Amino acid sequence: MTSLKLTEDSSKRYAAFLKSQEFNEGLPDSKSSYWQHHASLVSADLKKATVLVRGRSGIYITPSLRPGASIKFVFTRNGLLGRLQRVPRAILVAIGRRLLRWFPIHIGGPVFLSYPQAFDAVMQNKEIAGAIRSPYRIDHSALALVDGVFSDTHSLSEHYRGWVGLSPSWNIIIQYYLYNILRGNAEPEKLSTILEIGGGNGNFASLCLHDLPYTRVILVDLPEMLSVSIPFLANLFPTARLGLPNEFRENGWNDDFDIAFLTPGQISLIPDDTVDVSVNISSFQEMTHPQIAAYFRLIQRVTHNSGLFLCMNRVEKIPAGPDSQNTVYDDPPNRFADYPWVSTNELLVYEVCRLIRLVQLDDVMIRLERVCKSVIDPD
Repeated sequence: MTSLKLTEDSSKRYAAFLKSQEFNEGLPDSKSSYWQHHASLVSADLKKATVLVRGRSGIYITPSLRPGASIKFVFTRNGLLGRLQRVPRAILVAIGRRLLRWFPIHIGGPVFLSYPQAFDAVMQNKEIAGAIRSPYRIDHSALALVDGVFSDTHSLSEHYRGWVGLSPSWNIIIQYYLYNILRGNAEPEKLSTILEIGGGNGNFASLCLHDLPYTRVILVDLPEMLSVSIPFLANLFPTARLGLPNEFRENGWNDDFDIAFLTPGQISLIPDDTVDVSVNISSFQEMTHPQIAAYFRLIQRVTHNSGLFLCMNRVEKIPAGPDSQNTVYDDPPNRFADYPWVSTNELLVYEVCRLIRLVQLDDVMIRLERVCKSVIDPD
């Protein structure tokens, strides 16, 4: 459970959203089996100007610290001890992983790096990160020299503590890595509008909003997830101009926002050619095939010619429900290579994510494209 504070105005508007028809949007086939389950686990309870949020998939909020928290509290709440207290059965797993990092003995499986170790290995172009030169691979040596890119976990951690006041979690490290890739391929002053589809609680959006002061963000997600991302981002950016889903229904499309929140049923509201960068991080992999196709059409429509499309998802995933070990799922797997890519777009990056490859078994792909609308896609 995480507690998020809102201003009086944001609290009233958020309460109106929770009572709106947009929050209760019931589009047929809008959720895969995976999200039918995980959406049911999301809760957001508004009490006066405080929102208490709970959930699992997509909700990776670094725990907040109470004012005057002691060093002991900080250590136990955010460190290993805190995690062990919350999930006791993780004790042996956590200790075993740390021992294996120091004593790389093969005991029934591969040895992985921690997220900070993997970030440093990749950004410093170490041999373990698979530094093979290719026009479709990221040149991390060159990337680390770009102004605004975070070249190591020390600079990353100092930056995150500077504006959030906490140590970065594993998920935050991933967002910084993707931000590095975006920053290395785009001039920040040209990133005025970013569209993120399925952004969870809003970690990537928050980093862009903080470090790209002239950028606004459009978040498209399930209503249940918006019930988390709205208070999360409103808490981090209390002076930001928000556009909530029910307000777009009432007033139509309005460009006067810093952060716009839309449900899947509202994506037709986004005007053509108004987005500089479209982003999807680890959520296409959990959708149905028709949903993925619809979002690819949206990206090609709203991203302007020469804009960017950044995508990171599993090589393959079946978006199954909680009983995946005992239930046969007839739906075909979501395979990154089979997404409905637009053949006329210019390919800038296409590789197995070297950061994720060092920390887990399932491979994840990264693809960065420059949208090209000068030729009609024959597919």
